[in-house]
Amino acid sequence: MVRLQKIEIDYIIGDETLLDRIEPLWLGLNQQTISDSLSFKPYYRALTFDKRKTVLMQKAQAAVLRVELAIDKSTNHPVGYCVTSLDNAGTGEIESIYVDKAFRGLKIGDTLMKSALAWLEKQGSASRQVSIAAGNENACRFYERYGFRTRRTVMEQAKNSI
Repeated sequence: MVRLQKIEIDYIIGDETLLDRIEPLWLGLNQQTISDSLSFKPYYRALTFDKRKTVLMQKAQAAVLRVELAIDKSTNHPVGYCVTSLDNAGTGEIESIYVDKAFRGLKIGDTLMKSALAWLEKQGSASRQVSIAAGNENACRFYERYGFRTRRTVMEQAKNSI
């Protein structure tokens, strides 16, 4: 008889000072994006955590940045995260969300997403958006569950994409 260990998750909410803790998870997200990408694999291969963190830190200067971590209590390691921003115009954005593959199916992503949307609502956001890399159909289905719909499609020419 196999007995499954009960997994306990704590959630920690903070600001950009928590960004370094998401690095291993962000690397997993970037690998998934590279795998799913239709035309921009070179772009995502060249994208490092330090580059992404720089962009988020710049956003934090002009907006409010919220970082929520899902922590496995048994290891004290993050197993999921959500970075959300709110700018001065009232536009909220789900900047990045990811759950380690080993912890999927436990409603961690659902908890993170609902928490981020509740925060945006409490802050009075006028609109909410998320950008999804072309080819990531799983992410599209995930966000649709929370009422996100495609409003426009932006096409970009990929340098060295062929």
